[in-house]
Amino acid sequence: MCNSAEAEAASGDGVALVSLHTSAGFALAGVPGAREDVARGVLGALPFGCASVVGATSPGAARGARGAGADGILVRWEALEGAAAGDVARLVGEFRYAVSGDD
Repeated sequence: MCNSAEAEAASGDGVALVSLHTSAGFALAGVPGAREDVARGVLGALPFGCASVVGATSPGAARGARGAGADGILVRWEALEGAAAGDVARLVGEFRYAVSGDD
């Protein structure tokens, strides 16, 4: 799902689980906060009771998705790719802290 029109269509079809991909079809890397704004808008358009899962490549992205209302965060492979075992444990801890709400 990439936009609120797709969220509305899913709502009418009784979809119960949604995955949001904010990098499909447009480039937002140079616009600070743009991905979070898109996520917040699409997540806000979902029907009550619909679960949402957002992929994140960094603890900061995970925090933004959680703040936008995502029910679940999927740690994307890019976040861990090439990391040593000790770095993976540290990164998992950073992701866990980022979505804990303990700022």
